[in-house]
Amino acid sequence: MLFGLDTSGKVIDLRYLLSYGNKYQNGKLSDYAELIGLEQKYNGYDGSDMKRLFEEDKFAEIEKYALSDIKITFGIYKRALEIGLIGGDLR
Repeated sequence: MLFGLDTSGKVIDLRYLLSYGNKYQNGKLSDYAELIGLEQKYNGYDGSDMKRLFEEDKFAEIEKYALSDIKITFGIYKRALEIGLIGGDLR
């Protein structure tokens, strides 16, 4: 259980999946997004910008960045389904 939700069998480590089992493989979410033609992260931010944005009270920017991460992650999930890298419905 994670935060009261049953996630057993429903959680995928993207790096592990996309590197065929090498969880230490280099690569960022934005690298994988670029590889398959997805829109890049919001406003060019990366995780290292979040502390500064928080300290500057730029919560809307943080929200937009987080939503772009979700969109990229879902796009990678859909592509992995399309090419048979994973199977089934993780809902």
